[in-house]
Amino acid sequence: MSDADLDIAPAKVPLSHHSGAVAGRPEARAESRLSPWLAPIGLGALVIAAAVLLWWAGDSGRGERASVVINAEPSSPRSAQEQQAPATTQADNALPPFAASQQALARDRAQSALARFVEQQIALEDAMAVGAWGQTAFDEALAAAAAGDEAFVEEQFEASQAAYEQAADALGALIEEGQARIETAIAEGQQAIDDRQQEAALAAFKRALTIDPDNQAAVAGIARTNKLPDVKRLLLQARNQELAGNWQGAKESYAELAALDPETRGLQQLRSDADAAVGSQALRDTLSRGFAALDARRYAEARKAFNSALAMDAGNEVALGGLQQVTDRTELSEMARLERDASAAVAGEDWNSAVALYQRALKLDSNIQFAKAGLGAARAQARAASTLGEIVAAPNKLSSKQLMSKGREALAQARTLKPRGPKLAALIERSDALLTAYAQPVTVQLTSDNRTEVLVSTVGKLGAFAARELSLRPGEYVLLGSRAGCRDVRRTVVVAPDMQPVDIRCEEPLSR
Repeated sequence: MSDADLDIAPAKVPLSHHSGAVAGRPEARAESRLSPWLAPIGLGALVIAAAVLLWWAGDSGRGERASVVINAEPSSPRSAQEQQAPATTQADNALPPFAASQQALARDRAQSALARFVEQQIALEDAMAVGAWGQTAFDEALAAAAAGDEAFVEEQFEASQAAYEQAADALGALIEEGQARIETAIAEGQQAIDDRQQEAALAAFKRALTIDPDNQAAVAGIARTNKLPDVKRLLLQARNQELAGNWQGAKESYAELAALDPETRGLQQLRSDADAAVGSQALRDTLSRGFAALDARRYAEARKAFNSALAMDAGNEVALGGLQQVTDRTELSEMARLERDASAAVAGEDWNSAVALYQRALKLDSNIQFAKAGLGAARAQARAASTLGEIVAAPNKLSSKQLMSKGREALAQARTLKPRGPKLAALIERSDALLTAYAQPVTVQLTSDNRTEVLVSTVGKLGAFAARELSLRPGEYVLLGSRAGCRDVRRTVVVAPDMQPVDIRCEEPLSR
């Protein structure tokens, strides 16, 4: 061999993740699903291969061709200038700095486009059996990626980037198309189920599974589709029961259907209608039972039935009429007696007895009007009589501002009550006089020893003094005296007009 250098260029290898035109066909998809543990190994190998190839591509594209110089024969030692001649030749062939940086940037962009293509391809092959519906478009995308590989190896990075982006965009469009096909098929399947069309539903869901064999919505749709014969049977059974007036049976059929397929279209409304019909039927049966008992003079039974009907339908006119008839036939005399006794209690201003009589009448029949109207009036009279009676019995307590205010309110309320019998009139008159009198302040003279600390209830601390004059409303007050070394003194005094001075002082020493 002559003394010459042999230039060996890198081989052209595919950088993109594809394995020929058959990569997306059904048989390839099926082969990739043979073993669950093969997919992670294959993906790992793919990532490692891509990394190695991208690294090789990066080294081979930095402005120099990799070359190997082979000397056929050993030669005699050369001079230093001769030994450096090949290096000088390579430096002459290198790109200028700016051009080299632009080429590196173009290479990085091409690699990024390649990475997006590989990501799209993995996502597509992992989620969809593209060979069953989009093989042609898939092959075209692989061909574009292969063209990108060739351009990359030739260091035509802009063309390589464009080819990779075209391939990635094509795969993205395929993914969107596959999703749209799946959504359309599932929607058609759901509509077919709602229309009770079993064959059409099965065809639609199977079409979705052809694209995505693991689609859970399609799997669930097929499970519902297989139940359609039983769904139709139960719907027909319930309808026949409704036509026969057997609403309870229809309700039970719908409950069975809900357990079988709770998503059946219109089932909720059908169940609500059946529930309402069962309630109406139960109401009619209850009213019939009440009137039958009424005719047989079983009044307690009739009352119970009509009250049950009102619990089902508050305000039902038929049930209210039945109760009125029960009242008329069984309690007329008792009600009349209670009304007479209550009227006598009202006339005698025995309000507590009147309240008790009205409550007894309402216990027999909560809708009786005379008792409902009389009870409220009797209670108001009883409260007024009680409060005014307390004022008359213990007027000294009116020294309290709270009790004075309460007494005035009770008096104002009592004046509005009707009827106003002689007892109430007397209480109003006497209470009015006491409230007026006890509202006028009285001058009270207090004396002490100028050493005792004095406190007056409702007034507060007065401190130590020899003489003190207070203006107090009539009534009962408590005076407290305290002095160091002496026992405390407590005096209760009733303030009234023209009262004598009150002395309060501590004089008894504490025992040692």
